[in-house]
Amino acid sequence: MSTDERAVRDLLAPHDPAAHLRVDDDQRARARVAALAAAETAPPRAHRPARRGRWLLAAAAGAAAAAGAAAVVAAAGVVAVNAAPPAYAGPPPPPLAVAPAELHDARDELLALAETAEDRPAARGAGADVAYVHTSEWTLTASQNADTDEAGWGVLPVDRRVWRSLEDSGYAVEQPQPPEHLSGDPDPLTQLFSEGPTEEEWGDGEGGNGMFLTWKPDTLPTDPDELAARLSTVHGVDSGSSAQLFAGIQTLYTEMPVEPEVQAGILRALADRDDVRFAGTATDREGREGLLFLTEDRESAEGEVLQRRLMFDPETAAPLYHETVVVRSEYATPADLPLVNNYTALVETAWVEEVREAP
Repeated sequence: MSTDERAVRDLLAPHDPAAHLRVDDDQRARARVAALAAAETAPPRAHRPARRGRWLLAAAAGAAAAAGAAAVVAAAGVVAVNAAPPAYAGPPPPPLAVAPAELHDARDELLALAETAEDRPAARGAGADVAYVHTSEWTLTASQNADTDEAGWGVLPVDRRVWRSLEDSGYAVEQPQPPEHLSGDPDPLTQLFSEGPTEEEWGDGEGGNGMFLTWKPDTLPTDPDELAARLSTVHGVDSGSSAQLFAGIQTLYTEMPVEPEVQAGILRALADRDDVRFAGTATDREGREGLLFLTEDRESAEGEVLQRRLMFDPETAAPLYHETVVVRSEYATPADLPLVNNYTALVETAWVEEVREAP
């Protein structure tokens, strides 16, 4: 990674839902290359870095952050956060829009979901030591032409599949999709995501952050208070905040399926917090209806107030999607607030016996 790219990543780190996880340069590089969901129509191929040139690319959480990033990037480099709308019952709103929601006390709904979770069968069977997670993600990315200063915005969809074993080996494939809803000059975004599927496989101890499991399944307590402390710990210290708890839960769900008793503990931990609110019924970008919960995050982004959102299946208590939304900002933004800057749909998760094994 170049010094310029590292500077951009450091600048935009507050918008990363897993920003509390610290990695070194080698781990960061591996995590960026690690790709997750191969296309069925095109064979995966090794990742080729985007051609270096006169394009400035920066991820957008707030436009001011992107503008600041552009000022320090000397050549093509990308830092990304995901973007797509929460889709409430009925047709989804435009990709950067956030449908308004009336908020209510969440305790009763979360406790009912916890009881539902406890009645589910075990997530992991005998001999199943590989966590498989398939996600669909959307990235709001800003681009700027270094010669003309013309800026553009695009929503970059990516389909990902990753296998992580308990022995720290695994395989990951990523299938980028054509950019959506571009404004300004689309060339750098199109070039960035035009190379097709990428893949990486790693062996014992050779992966980076984002490849290994942050928490091994047998290390997760089921007591709600202990579990909340484990998931919201930052730099070895329990932050105690609901925002960090949401961030930890987001990380956990994108790495592995959780056992019913752990899922029940998560839901009870959320139910104990007055600043976790119920936003009603929603429909995600996979067309699935669920119960949506959120909390406010004033810690992750200086000059901005975020909402972190989680949606659960009312029949199974399983997580369906999560997102991060900018609700207030001191900076210029590419669209009216509230604005989604991170969206991840959990398409399929399972424990399997072998890396690359389909569920």
